[in-house]
Amino acid sequence: MTQAPVPHSVPTAPDYDRTLVLAIELSNKSWVLAAQVPGLPRVKAKRTIEPTADALWQQSRATGSGRRRRGTPSSG
Repeated sequence: MTQAPVPHSVPTAPDYDRTLVLAIELSNKSWVLAAQVPGLPRVKAKRTIEPTADALWQQSRATGSGRRRRGTPSSG
């Protein structure tokens, strides 16, 4: 029995000038959120939030609205 060749995907780095990258550290007491925001030279300050989906949603929207205020284009 022969197997069909599997195409190899080549990993690519994200375009940090156009991609919002969020990192979340989870625990039962709190979540720590860090963001690489397009247009900023470094990772945005880490923020500690309550461990709820609503708090995460609100903070991620606040991160995106700050990008719009600075005039950085959004691709989404």
